[in-house]
Amino acid sequence: MSTSTQVTRAFILRTVDYRDSDRILTLLTRDLGKISTIARWARSSRKRFGGALEPFALLEISLSTGRGHDKMFALNEALLVDSHPGLATDLDRIGCAALVTELVRELTPENDPDPHMFDFLREFMSLMSAPETVSVKGLALGAVLRVLAFCGVAVGIGRCTVCGTPVPQGKKAYFDPHRGGIVCTPCGGGPTLLCAGAATALTLMEKRDLDAISTMTFDNAVLDEIYSVIDQFTERQLDHPLRSSFFLDQVK
Repeated sequence: MSTSTQVTRAFILRTVDYRDSDRILTLLTRDLGKISTIARWARSSRKRFGGALEPFALLEISLSTGRGHDKMFALNEALLVDSHPGLATDLDRIGCAALVTELVRELTPENDPDPHMFDFLREFMSLMSAPETVSVKGLALGAVLRVLAFCGVAVGIGRCTVCGTPVPQGKKAYFDPHRGGIVCTPCGGGPTLLCAGAATALTLMEKRDLDAISTMTFDNAVLDEIYSVIDQFTERQLDHPLRSSFFLDQVK
């Protein structure tokens, strides 16, 4: 059976052991979008991929696929481009990186190339591993807001999600995950009342780019409030909690 080969860059979104020596990988690639691929002998041979198949690493990969009924890609080669070593020993950074990559995996459709999403994830990983980043949790929350928006389920922040009234700046605000975000008092409010600092920070996270967010300082209590409502929102969208949320809760 004839095969075709393609070289592209990729991030690993998930690995699953398969049979005695193989692994099934879910990858976000720049040219092919999210795909599944089998890495044969990845578990039995250390030389097979040279330790490149690590979480959060940017890879250059060679893929092949047959032209028959089996459409799964086979991973021929994986070369390490950037391991993002700043993540290696910091549990907060590991948890935050896992949160964003898990959300990308859950929301991104298969075989739908989106270079913008790939470039976004590359920027996020670089900032998350950079020692200069001030608030890794603030950066992660800003990234989560963008992934949700990219995938068509943006959190309603600037206006009431029911009537469209602009949310007053510097004021407390009600959040309702079942109605998509901020809900004003005349429309019934929501189960969570965000403090003024959390409502303001949430607006900044939505409007500022990732590089700007990475230099900002946030109060821990404010971040906890925002994380709680965004976690509820994502669980509502996915119909199940993110596994990385449990890890972050344990780290906290």
